[in-house]
Amino acid sequence: FANQMSAYVNLYHDEVNLKYAFDPLRNGALVLADSYQNTAIRMGVNSDYTQKIYGSANIQRGSFFNGTRERFGAKLGHRFLPLLTLEANYEYNNIELENGDGRPLHLLGISTEVFFSNKLNWTTYLQYNQQIDNFNINSRLQWEYKPLSFIYLVYTDNYSEELIQKNWAISFKITRRLHF
Repeated sequence: FANQMSAYVNLYHDEVNLKYAFDPLRNGALVLADSYQNTAIRMGVNSDYTQKIYGSANIQRGSFFNGTRERFGAKLGHRFLPLLTLEANYEYNNIELENGDGRPLHLLGISTEVFFSNKLNWTTYLQYNQQIDNFNINSRLQWEYKPLSFIYLVYTDNYSEELIQKNWAISFKITRRLHF
């Protein structure tokens, strides 16, 4: 395309040597330990991400361990330059396992990024995950105090659908670039 817009078709293939059984649907239907070959095709379009309003959409269909997976994803964002970016995203997965167990899964998110300067920003994510009955808030203050050296202050909080607090945490992290 003449601008930064793009469209794509991808074919994915991977082999997974699953050492332990797991429950991807969280309903008791286990995928047993074994070697699996997963193949999927994904098609999508991305708008010009250099514009004030941008977005993307994609679909996917393919194998998923001993079943199939259909996926749809979409994102829409708006930049209020130079101070703020807002994004909304949605992901739908429909997983059907070999034994007939299946479940549609929804993931919905909103994020904001506030730029106080080119070295100080604040990012907040709000996300709802229907599969695990979880509403998450993750907020991060990031300061680049020297080139490629950062200080992060992160707050995360998890709630049930009824907005009952499950757990929360505050983290502090410092990274420093070393010259050799």
